[in-house]
Amino acid sequence: MSEAQAIARRDVVPWLQTEQEEGERQYRTVRRRFAQMGNDFLTKLAEAGIPELGRMLHGLDPESGFQVRSEFRFREFIEIAQPSSPLRRLGDVCLGLLGLRRYIDNDAIWFLGWLFEVNSSRVQNDVLNRIEESRGRLEVEIRKLLHEVSRIAEQALVRARKTQDEGAPAVEAALRRLDGLEKEISAICYYPRDSDTCSGQTKQGSCGKL
Repeated sequence: MSEAQAIARRDVVPWLQTEQEEGERQYRTVRRRFAQMGNDFLTKLAEAGIPELGRMLHGLDPESGFQVRSEFRFREFIEIAQPSSPLRRLGDVCLGLLGLRRYIDNDAIWFLGWLFEVNSSRVQNDVLNRIEESRGRLEVEIRKLLHEVSRIAEQALVRARKTQDEGAPAVEAALRRLDGLEKEISAICYYPRDSDTCSGQTKQGSCGKL
């Protein structure tokens, strides 16, 4: 039984590393695609005239791997390998003394197959769970990013509307000031302080020298 445990551990644990690397490679491919889409979207928004979004460019890391650690633990099934029953232990001793090791070997072969079946399934489930949980965390990252983008866009819209509302009176006031200045200039030119201040074209509002 101990030898079966050693054989199964020797073959399954390295396979876990291989499966993790392949699963992480596929996850990175998906994450890279979503991150590129998100960052391109942020770039377009920043170019559209919302400077606050500039600091959010590349908000998604395209090269990040799994977001959760492996929880795989090799199951040794110690309760099968070392049964607590004294009668079972005595039976194994008797089988060995009687030259009937094939029964012990058959039990060990069955146990080895059981170890492979259970632990290989645990390897697959561990990798799949890490992919699912990492993908879920990526979705949360994207939601948070979109929420922040929406908040900034709403603030920019409020500012734009405020500027627009304040802009019309400001423009009208500036036009009135310019109109007043024009009248003052015309008045100054129309009433020269000496004979050589303006030419005969002062009635049309032009002045040769002020």
